[in-house]
Amino acid sequence: MSYPELSDADQRVSGAATETFVLVKDRTADDWRTGTVGVLIDTDVVMVPAPPKGLLDHGEQVDLILCGPPNGHGPAPECVGGRRAVVLRLTGGRAVVGYVQLDRGTRHPALNVTRPDKERLVDALAGCGGDYWSAMDGVGIVRDPRPPFKAGTLWSPSDLDSVAHGFAGGPLETKEREYQTLGELGTDACCPTKCCKRSLFPR
Repeated sequence: MSYPELSDADQRVSGAATETFVLVKDRTADDWRTGTVGVLIDTDVVMVPAPPKGLLDHGEQVDLILCGPPNGHGPAPECVGGRRAVVLRLTGGRAVVGYVQLDRGTRHPALNVTRPDKERLVDALAGCGGDYWSAMDGVGIVRDPRPPFKAGTLWSPSDLDSVAHGFAGGPLETKEREYQTLGELGTDACCPTKCCKRSLFPR
């Protein structure tokens, strides 16, 4: 595998030693290389900021392609199906963030970050108008992967080709939570740490 060299700014992740970005794709999409970027926050949980309309709806089927970490030192790319999802949205508005539990665990490294300052993250989320990637980048949790994703350099084409025929997971079991304000949503949202799994997907 080969990945582009990251700038010092890209490598700046406060308290984080690893990050595995994930391509979340609708299985019915014409071009399987397109999708939405998420980040692995536990061995079987992916955080998906700003999921597009319909992507994580109840009954939908999604594949999650793991091709990280960006330095290329990690397990081979793999594709895993989604099993359950929780989506947080503003009442009558867009989805701000979603969380997907995978069909199975992965050997890829989850985001390794000390518990972030929740108040700072909530303030940053409000200041960014609900843009979770910008908020997390702004407080030093994880870099915003969207610029290299749009430029086609977040993953190498060979990595994606190696998992072109994805894992056939079942339909998502999705629960939605609605909030009146970004402040309420941000306060209730799970910070991107491994403790998320217990609150989002209780057994």
